[in-house]
Amino acid sequence: MKRWLWLLGLAFVAGIIAFAITRRCLDHPMPDEMTWLREEFSLTPTQAASIEQLNTAYEPVCADHCQRIGAARRRLHDLETTTNPPPAPTELAAAQTNWQALCDECTAATRGHLEAIAAQMSPEQGKRYLDLVGPKLTQRNPGKPFGLR
Repeated sequence: MKRWLWLLGLAFVAGIIAFAITRRCLDHPMPDEMTWLREEFSLTPTQAASIEQLNTAYEPVCADHCQRIGAARRRLHDLETTTNPPPAPTELAAAQTNWQALCDECTAATRGHLEAIAAQMSPEQGKRYLDLVGPKLTQRNPGKPFGLR
């Protein structure tokens, strides 16, 4: 019986510790991406302002890519799941080609945007930035948000 009480007390203490850690984490939210960029790459105020302008200008381009990729993916999914009557092979191939072309367009535009951001940094920091985010670009799923951290 004493063993169960001791185990119950230990579980209670572990629960309190977990609660305290969770509260502490919630009180210290993650910084936004601009704050992260400023701190991680030692940006000057001028560099940060230029990058913010680039990001603001790129938002509608990115939103357009996401919308077009989403529509193409839905069309492709509809064709792949339609059984009565089945779609023509050429129609399915065209939808796949269109979706892949839109994904490639998005990736190329995002790469250009990231290179423009890197150009605002010092050469060493710009190279480090591209080395850090470059692999994320090649491993990402087009049509989904591109987190940098």
